Amino acid sequence: MRGRLRYPAVPLYHVLPPLDMPMDPESPVSPEDIVNHGSEAELSDLIYKCRKERHSHRMARALMKARPIRTTTEVAQVVTRAIPSRSGLHHLYPAPIP
Repeated sequence: MRGRLRYPAVPLYHVLPPLDMPMDPESPVSPEDIVNHGSEAELSDLIYKCRKERHSHRMARALMKARPIRTTTEVAQVVTRAIPSRSGLHHLYPAPIP
């Protein structure tokens, strides 16, 4: 919903907004920089720290292979595909729900 509020004139079905998931607006590093330039270890640690996801290494590796990533939808698709189906692929929601 946050992306929709930032880009209200862009229909959701037409063009996807850029990768924009600010956790700290004061931070000089953007989420796009982290996803596209972070090391596998940094991505894995971040995923595990934020989500306690046991497949964080697999997800980080998949994100690195899929670079460049430009939208949050791409991140969600890559992360969802990185989970083995026997672990509940179809039940995973990539974004944390507060």
